[in-house]
This record gives sequence, C-alpha cells and structure tokens, in this order.
Amino acid sequence: MFRHSPMHQIGIARFAAAFALLATLVAPGVAAAAPSQIVKVVGADIQCTLASARAAGSLFAIARDRSDGTSFAFIDLFVDPTDPAAPALSGGLDDPALTSTGVHSTFNMANDDTGDLLGSASVSATFTRTGSYRVRRVYQNAVQNGIFENLSVTGTITVTTATLSYTFDMSGCDATGQSRMDRSHHPNGPKPGGTTPANDLPAAATPVAAGTKLQQWTGGAALGSEAPCLMDFGGDIFDFGLGRTVWFSIQGTGRPITVDPSGSDFDTVVATYGSSAAGIEPIGCVDDDAIHQAQGSLTFDTTAGVTYLVQVGGVVGVFGGDPDAPQWGRLRLHVS
Repeated sequence: MFRHSPMHQIGIARFAAAFALLATLVAPGVAAAAPSQIVKVVGADIQCTLASARAAGSLFAIARDRSDGTSFAFIDLFVDPTDPAAPALSGGLDDPALTSTGVHSTFNMANDDTGDLLGSASVSATFTRTGSYRVRRVYQNAVQNGIFENLSVTGTITVTTATLSYTFDMSGCDATGQSRMDRSHHPNGPKPGGTTPANDLPAAATPVAAGTKLQQWTGGAALGSEAPCLMDFGGDIFDFGLGRTVWFSIQGTGRPITVDPSGSDFDTVVATYGSSAAGIEPIGCVDDDAIHQAQGSLTFDTTAGVTYLVQVGGVVGVFGGDPDAPQWGRLRLHVS
C-alpha cells in the first residue's frame, strides 16, 4: 500500500479528473444555437502499477489530439520506496511524447512530502499492437465511433536522485491507442426535470431481482448522489463523481448478481452497497465496461438472504455545459 502524502493525493485527484474527462470529453463544446459538430480524435494512454525490489509506484499518461483545438496530454509518476527512510517521489510533465507507438519522456521528480526537487525520471517504452476492435459509445451529448487498439508495452522507467536510483520494468503496463470520430448532438442541451423518482433515496429503493428489466427517466432525480462511488487505482482509492441517481434493492442469492445499464442513452455509473449498523458500506463501483463503452455493468458476490443496495446515476461533467452537472436520461437496467 502506498503512502498518502499531500502531493500524492494531488496526483490521484489529477488521475481521477482525467478518468472523468475520458468519460465526458467526447464532443466539442457547442454554443447554445450551434449545429451538431464532428471532431476527429487520435490518441493513446498508458497506466502502470509498478513494483521492484526497492520500490513500488504508479504511472498514468494520456494524449488526445483533437481537431477542434482542445487537445491535451500529460504524464504523472509516483514512486514509493520500500525503505521507510527514503522519501516518496512524484513528478510529471504536460505534453509528453506519447503516441500509439510508444512513450519517451524525461521530467523532474520531487520529494512527495515537501515538493523539493530531488532528481529526474526517464520513461522509455515501445508499444506493439496486439489487437483492435470497433466501438460505438453513447453519451448524453454525443455518439463516438472509432477503432481502438490493445497495445503491449516494452520498456523501462528509471528514476535517479543524488543518492538513489530505481528501475521499473514496464512490461506489465496497460496501453491503448485510438482513432475515432465524435459527433455532438442536442445542440441546445437536454434539460433535466420531471417528477422526482420514487426511488430517489436509498430508503425508497425499488426492489429488483434476477430477470428484472426496466426503464426509468433520471432527469428528475436529485443533483447529488446519496453515497460515494469508490474506485481503486494501483491501491489508491478515489471518489468518482456521479449524480442524479436512483436506487434499487436486491436480495442476495448466494451467487454473483450482475446489474447492467447497457442501452441507456447517457454515461452511467453503477455502485453497490451493503448495510450495517454503521450505515451504507460501498462494495463496488463501475463506470465504463472492459472496452470503455459508457454503460458498464457491475457483477458482485452475494450472500443468500442479505439485502444489497444499488445506486445508478450519471457521470459528473458534461463537456460544453456545467462541469459539475451529472449526466441523466433514459436508464435501461437489466439484472441477472
């Protein structure tokens, strides 16, 4: 488990923001009366949970070249030495040399507690395509179509200071490339509203069971969520934003249960919870599916006779609109 210093928490927050950005930055920002727009996007990303005899760490890098002028790229690295006397290190760079063929960048590394500059990091890796797939992703304000590539990684990360050095093999990293077209729609912006759902709060959760299929409008739900969505990245837990949520209850069967929102017309988040005298306890949370389509399903183990709660809502952040506003729309839910 990594140490959690203020500088590292900033890095985790940056990753969380990028994670949400990936979920919502799929179309250009459009003025209220502008027509629909099409944007070409080419990019790559890599994430690593790092380990060696002398240190652990994490790396995340992303690059998106967008035809509408909103391109962005950055790389972040955190190193946590096994020696408790050695300082944890963090660093990063905007606009790294990252494409679908590899990543090659050098940047400063600082003491993660104090921010004092201590050394540098060199990241050098080559990517090789191992497969590709075509994806159509549906969001509240856009539809995305493109080719996505799975990439194997060969390379190393070297971190040096005046007295120490760390080297990590990157062969276990996950990398992807993409070339896609994003088409924005609803140029005037869909509007939330309508009757407040009867299951807007966990105390009024709608009972469902294996075989349940339903549809529900979520635009009238409360803006904020009633419980957090907690996600794990390299052993670090962060709170992933969701809102305009509705609640369901499920009796455990002793077997895994899957909650699937595929077919919904917005970017969904699904979270499950147990309950105890202390209140609601998070079990799991999912945004996208394994190939990053925007309606990911969540499967969780159950105990027969135990009641579980499920919260389903939209990703926070609608590009071109209020960045604090969650997505909403017609929810389609299937339980199996």
